[in-house]
Amino acid sequence: MEDRGGQKSHFILLPKQSENVQDSAMNLKLGDFRVLDTLNAFEEYVSGLNNDQSSHVSSSTLALSPLPPSNWTPPPPGFLKINCGAAFEALSGRAVAACVVRDEYGKIIKGETLSFISRSASIAEAIAVRLGVLLAINEGWIKAIFESDNKGVITRINSGMFNAWESKAVEMNIFSLKESHPCFSFCFVKRNCNKAADWIARATIKGVCPLDWSSCPPLSLRNLL
Repeated sequence: MEDRGGQKSHFILLPKQSENVQDSAMNLKLGDFRVLDTLNAFEEYVSGLNNDQSSHVSSSTLALSPLPPSNWTPPPPGFLKINCGAAFEALSGRAVAACVVRDEYGKIIKGETLSFISRSASIAEAIAVRLGVLLAINEGWIKAIFESDNKGVITRINSGMFNAWESKAVEMNIFSLKESHPCFSFCFVKRNCNKAADWIARATIKGVCPLDWSSCPPLSLRNLL
Protein backbone atom coordinates (compact mmCIF):
# COMPACT_ATOMS: atom_id res chain seq x y z
CA MET A 1 0.00 0.00 0.00
CA GLU A 2 1.23 3.58 -0.76
CA ASP A 3 0.83 6.57 1.55
CA ARG A 4 0.12 10.15 0.47
CA GLY A 5 3.77 10.77 -0.32
CA GLY A 6 3.87 7.92 -2.78
CA GLN A 7 6.06 5.74 -0.54
CA LYS A 8 5.16 2.25 0.51
CA SER A 9 4.03 1.69 4.08
CA HIS A 10 4.67 -1.50 6.02
CA PHE A 11 1.78 -2.87 8.03
CA ILE A 12 2.50 -5.43 10.77
CA LEU A 13 0.15 -7.09 13.24
CA LEU A 14 1.78 -7.36 16.64
CA PRO A 15 0.38 -8.43 20.03
CA LYS A 16 -0.37 -5.67 22.51
CA GLN A 17 2.02 -5.62 25.44
CA SER A 18 0.67 -7.14 28.59
CA GLU A 19 1.69 -6.72 32.18
CA ASN A 20 2.38 -10.43 32.16
CA VAL A 21 5.09 -10.91 29.53
CA GLN A 22 4.62 -14.66 29.67
CA ASP A 23 1.03 -14.66 28.27
CA SER A 24 0.54 -17.67 26.05
CA ALA A 25 0.47 -16.88 22.32
CA MET A 26 -2.20 -19.57 21.95
CA ASN A 27 -4.72 -17.37 23.82
CA LEU A 28 -4.29 -14.27 21.63
CA LYS A 29 -7.33 -13.07 19.60
CA LEU A 30 -7.61 -10.54 16.79
CA GLY A 31 -8.57 -7.82 19.25
CA ASP A 32 -5.35 -8.38 21.08
CA PHE A 33 -3.31 -7.10 18.12
CA ARG A 34 -2.44 -3.57 17.09
CA VAL A 35 -1.23 -2.31 13.70
CA LEU A 36 2.19 -0.78 13.15
CA ASP A 37 2.57 1.10 9.88
CA THR A 38 6.31 1.83 9.91
CA LEU A 39 9.47 -0.10 10.59
CA ASN A 40 10.46 2.56 13.12
CA ALA A 41 7.36 1.78 15.11
CA PHE A 42 8.29 -1.90 15.01
CA GLU A 43 11.71 -1.11 16.49
CA GLU A 44 10.05 0.97 19.22
CA TYR A 45 7.75 -1.95 20.00
CA VAL A 46 10.65 -4.41 20.34
CA SER A 47 12.55 -1.97 22.54
CA GLY A 48 9.55 -1.55 24.81
CA LEU A 49 9.03 -5.29 25.02
CA ASN A 50 12.66 -5.85 25.99
CA ASN A 51 12.41 -3.22 28.71
CA ASP A 52 9.22 -4.80 30.01
CA GLN A 53 10.84 -8.24 30.10
CA SER A 54 13.92 -6.97 31.91
CA SER A 55 11.74 -5.78 34.78
CA HIS A 56 10.60 -9.37 35.34
CA VAL A 57 14.11 -10.87 35.49
CA SER A 58 14.84 -12.25 38.92
CA SER A 59 18.17 -11.94 40.72
CA SER A 60 18.63 -15.70 40.43
CA THR A 61 18.51 -15.38 36.62
CA LEU A 62 21.21 -12.71 36.66
CA ALA A 63 23.48 -14.77 38.90
CA LEU A 64 24.52 -17.14 36.14
CA SER A 65 27.41 -19.55 36.60
CA PRO A 66 30.56 -18.39 34.81
CA LEU A 67 31.45 -20.22 31.65
CA PRO A 68 34.47 -22.49 31.78
CA PRO A 69 37.66 -20.95 30.32
CA SER A 70 38.50 -21.64 26.67
CA ASN A 71 42.22 -22.17 27.28
CA TRP A 72 44.34 -23.68 30.05
CA THR A 73 44.89 -21.28 32.93
CA PRO A 74 47.49 -21.65 35.71
CA PRO A 75 46.37 -22.45 39.26
CA PRO A 76 46.61 -19.93 42.09
CA PRO A 77 49.96 -19.71 43.94
CA GLY A 78 50.45 -22.68 46.23
CA PHE A 79 48.15 -24.94 44.21
CA LEU A 80 48.81 -27.55 41.55
CA LYS A 81 46.53 -28.16 38.60
CA ILE A 82 46.02 -31.76 37.51
CA ASN A 83 44.41 -32.27 34.12
CA CYS A 84 42.86 -35.69 33.58
CA GLY A 85 41.95 -37.32 30.28
CA ALA A 86 41.29 -40.72 28.77
CA ALA A 87 41.32 -42.58 25.46
CA PHE A 88 39.00 -45.50 24.79
CA GLU A 89 38.68 -48.03 21.96
CA ALA A 90 35.14 -49.35 21.86
CA LEU A 91 35.88 -52.47 19.76
CA SER A 92 38.73 -53.80 21.89
CA GLY A 93 37.80 -52.19 25.21
CA ARG A 94 41.35 -50.90 25.57
CA ALA A 95 41.63 -47.67 27.52
CA VAL A 96 44.32 -45.34 28.81
CA ALA A 97 43.94 -42.79 31.60
CA ALA A 98 46.39 -39.90 31.83
CA CYS A 99 47.00 -37.00 34.19
CA VAL A 100 49.32 -34.03 33.83
CA VAL A 101 50.39 -31.99 36.85
CA ARG A 102 51.43 -28.35 36.35
CA ASP A 103 52.32 -25.56 38.73
CA GLU A 104 51.40 -21.87 38.71
CA TYR A 105 54.04 -21.24 36.03
CA GLY A 106 52.70 -23.92 33.68
CA LYS A 107 55.66 -26.22 34.24
CA ILE A 108 55.00 -29.97 34.24
CA ILE A 109 55.75 -31.29 37.72
CA LYS A 110 54.73 -34.89 37.18
CA GLY A 111 52.40 -37.11 35.22
CA GLU A 112 51.11 -40.64 35.00
CA THR A 113 49.32 -42.98 32.64
CA LEU A 114 47.39 -46.17 33.28
CA SER A 115 46.37 -48.80 30.71
CA PHE A 116 43.37 -51.03 31.39
CA ILE A 117 40.27 -52.65 29.91
CA SER A 118 37.06 -50.63 30.19
CA ARG A 119 33.41 -51.07 29.26
CA SER A 120 32.83 -47.44 28.34
CA ALA A 121 34.45 -44.06 27.80
CA SER A 122 32.68 -42.73 30.89
CA ILE A 123 34.39 -45.29 33.12
CA ALA A 124 37.74 -44.45 31.53
CA GLU A 125 37.24 -40.72 32.19
CA ALA A 126 36.33 -41.39 35.83
CA ILE A 127 39.40 -43.61 36.28
CA ALA A 128 41.55 -40.80 34.83
CA VAL A 129 40.29 -38.42 37.52
CA ARG A 130 40.92 -41.01 40.23
CA LEU A 131 44.42 -41.55 38.85
CA GLY A 132 45.12 -37.86 39.38
CA VAL A 133 43.63 -37.89 42.88
CA LEU A 134 45.68 -40.91 43.96
CA LEU A 135 48.82 -39.33 42.52
CA ALA A 136 48.22 -36.16 44.54
CA ILE A 137 47.62 -38.13 47.74
CA ASN A 138 50.70 -40.33 47.24
CA GLU A 139 52.85 -37.25 46.59
CA GLY A 140 51.49 -35.45 49.65
CA TRP A 141 49.97 -32.56 47.71
CA ILE A 142 47.18 -31.08 49.80
CA LYS A 143 46.16 -28.20 47.47
CA ALA A 144 45.15 -29.40 44.04
CA ILE A 145 42.67 -28.55 41.30
CA PHE A 146 41.52 -31.46 39.15
CA GLU A 147 40.20 -30.69 35.68
CA SER A 148 38.38 -32.91 33.19
CA ASP A 149 36.46 -32.24 29.99
CA ASN A 150 33.87 -34.86 30.95
CA LYS A 151 31.08 -32.75 32.43
CA GLY A 152 29.05 -35.70 33.71
CA VAL A 153 31.88 -37.15 35.79
CA ILE A 154 32.76 -33.79 37.36
CA THR A 155 29.11 -32.94 38.07
CA ARG A 156 28.52 -36.23 39.87
CA ILE A 157 31.72 -35.95 41.92
CA ASN A 158 30.80 -32.43 43.06
CA SER A 159 27.12 -33.15 43.74
CA GLY A 160 27.45 -36.60 45.27
CA MET A 161 24.59 -37.79 43.05
CA PHE A 162 25.80 -40.92 41.29
CA ASN A 163 23.22 -41.76 38.63
CA ALA A 164 25.58 -43.32 36.09
CA TRP A 165 25.73 -46.98 37.10
CA GLU A 166 28.76 -47.81 34.93
CA SER A 167 31.10 -45.34 36.63
CA LYS A 168 29.31 -45.15 39.98
CA ALA A 169 31.85 -47.15 42.01
CA VAL A 170 34.81 -45.11 40.75
CA GLU A 171 33.04 -41.79 41.26
CA MET A 172 31.94 -42.71 44.77
CA ASN A 173 35.56 -43.55 45.61
CA ILE A 174 36.70 -40.15 44.31
CA PHE A 175 33.94 -38.43 46.29
CA SER A 176 35.10 -40.19 49.47
CA LEU A 177 38.70 -39.08 48.88
CA LYS A 178 37.49 -35.55 48.15
CA GLU A 179 35.65 -35.37 51.47
CA SER A 180 38.85 -36.15 53.36
CA HIS A 181 40.89 -33.57 51.43
CA PRO A 182 39.14 -30.18 51.75
CA CYS A 183 41.63 -28.39 49.49
CA PHE A 184 40.91 -30.65 46.53
CA SER A 185 38.55 -29.13 43.95
CA PHE A 186 37.11 -30.58 40.75
CA CYS A 187 36.30 -28.50 37.68
CA PHE A 188 34.81 -29.12 34.27
CA VAL A 189 36.74 -27.48 31.43
CA LYS A 190 36.47 -27.31 27.68
CA ARG A 191 38.58 -29.63 25.57
CA ASN A 192 40.95 -26.82 24.64
CA CYS A 193 41.96 -26.63 28.31
CA ASN A 194 42.60 -30.36 28.48
CA LYS A 195 44.64 -30.87 25.33
CA ALA A 196 47.80 -32.10 27.06
CA ALA A 197 46.12 -34.89 29.05
CA ASP A 198 44.04 -35.96 26.05
CA TRP A 199 47.12 -36.04 23.79
CA ILE A 200 49.06 -38.21 26.25
CA ALA A 201 46.16 -40.66 26.58
CA ARG A 202 45.74 -40.95 22.80
CA ALA A 203 49.48 -41.23 22.13
CA THR A 204 49.83 -43.91 24.79
CA ILE A 205 47.00 -46.05 23.45
CA LYS A 206 48.62 -45.82 20.00
CA GLY A 207 52.01 -46.77 21.43
CA VAL A 208 53.78 -43.58 20.35
CA CYS A 209 54.08 -41.71 23.68
CA PRO A 210 57.64 -41.70 25.09
CA LEU A 211 58.03 -43.04 28.62
CA ASP A 212 59.83 -39.88 29.79
CA TRP A 213 57.16 -37.47 28.50
CA SER A 214 56.74 -35.72 31.86
CA SER A 215 60.45 -34.93 32.29
CA CYS A 216 61.23 -34.46 28.61
CA PRO A 217 58.03 -33.58 26.73
CA PRO A 218 58.12 -34.28 22.98
CA LEU A 219 57.60 -31.39 20.59
CA SER A 220 53.97 -32.35 19.89
CA LEU A 221 53.20 -32.13 23.59
CA ARG A 222 55.21 -28.95 24.19
CA ASN A 223 53.14 -27.21 21.52
CA LEU A 224 50.03 -27.89 23.60
CA LEU A 225 51.40 -26.60 26.89
